[in-house]
Amino acid sequence: MPSNKEAFIRYRAINRCLINKGLATREDLIRACSEATSHDVSWRTIAEDIRAMRQDEVLGFEAPIENVVNQGYRYSDPAYSIDRIPLKDEELRSLQFAARLFQEYSQVGIFTTFSGAVERLSQKVAIRLQEGSESGLGKIIEFESTTSDGGSGLVDDFIECIRHRIVVRIAYVSFSSGSRSNPRIHPYFLKEYRNRWYLIGWHEDHGAIRTLALERIESVERDYGASYRVEQFDPARYYEHAIGVSVNDSEPVHALIRVDKREWPYIQTQPWHSSQQLVRENEGSVEFSLHIIVNFEFKSLLLSYGKRIEVLEPADLRRDIRRELGEAFESYSENN
Repeated sequence: MPSNKEAFIRYRAINRCLINKGLATREDLIRACSEATSHDVSWRTIAEDIRAMRQDEVLGFEAPIENVVNQGYRYSDPAYSIDRIPLKDEELRSLQFAARLFQEYSQVGIFTTFSGAVERLSQKVAIRLQEGSESGLGKIIEFESTTSDGGSGLVDDFIECIRHRIVVRIAYVSFSSGSRSNPRIHPYFLKEYRNRWYLIGWHEDHGAIRTLALERIESVERDYGASYRVEQFDPARYYEHAIGVSVNDSEPVHALIRVDKREWPYIQTQPWHSSQQLVRENEGSVEFSLHIIVNFEFKSLLLSYGKRIEVLEPADLRRDIRRELGEAFESYSENN
């Protein structure tokens, strides 16, 4: 038996003995360790184990074991156990942060296996930090949330269909037109974007790969009799030139953007796309370029900056953005 593994067996044996006995003699500890390891253990070895449990920074037990003269050994804190290793405040806060992050995805079926463990972890950490008080994370941090589940309830079904190459017939309601359809889809990939889940697959009606929002899917029926269209789908290559989830048939363009210099630090530290390059810095503005397809998400991003951004190239994108802004201006005219 490897020595490090045996040492941990002895640590646990010492821990149980101290908890069960309250005050354990040398003979009690020798007997407990010998029974746990199935061979004789010397007091010298146990004494070294006790020292390690008290002081070894790598172990991190910091066990409050005290020697009561002529009586034996005990925990000065009766509630202590190495199974409940005390954590530092920053470690507890890190655990709480991780638990909260995990809970954001707790309704996605693939994660529900762990939901009970995460809930118990959250409760214990919250008690320790007295969540809700001024020192709790609840007072200083808030995670993004949404009232919609973003279609996460269907994630499990589509994971199975993708893995086993099962064709599906779906009832779908379009976001834009509200029209209903019942296409047959060959699912390839799932992607989350802004708290919504999307299915990417071969759309038989269009004869091409399409993106469908899971929250717009009303029902899914597996078509075991249909032959699955095998496609060498590479997500990295498919989204190589795109922002967001929508990919169209257009070719990538060289986009040259001028932005107010005050906005540039935000764009520089959180790039829009992997192709983003600084072109030049002017007195009050910065110009940067992207090699990208012009899709809905890209246009929406440009429009969200209003007057603080200007499209210089390509010309047709510049015209589109100008038209959109002009129509927005008309919506706010005093005659409306």
